[in-house]
Amino acid sequence: ALSAHTRTDAAMGDFDAGSVFFSDQGRDQGRGVAAASVTSPAHTKLKFREFLRGFREGETYVYRDMLRAAIGMKHHLLEIDIDHLMMFDDGLAGELLQRPSYHLPLFEQAAME
Repeated sequence: ALSAHTRTDAAMGDFDAGSVFFSDQGRDQGRGVAAASVTSPAHTKLKFREFLRGFREGETYVYRDMLRAAIGMKHHLLEIDIDHLMMFDDGLAGELLQRPSYHLPLFEQAAME
């Protein structure tokens, strides 16, 4: 959870009067979809990367193999089945569908890493 407070301590002087300080205490970990809305871009990109490298159908790593083929052919297109992403992480898929302009660049970055 993010905690926030303002500093009005007289000992600090006026240089930080009215400033807001916060820290992410990691208290939302493990709470599922509700916590997904407050995850950082880095965490979201990591989840996309885990999906691309780890999603399997049977013994086949679907997207890992597709990425290898695309790189070898210098082809910059990768089609993702949204049902696969939902099976991997339903909350992440929901966020992608709700905010594609935010999530697609992170997904692309994850694919390029």
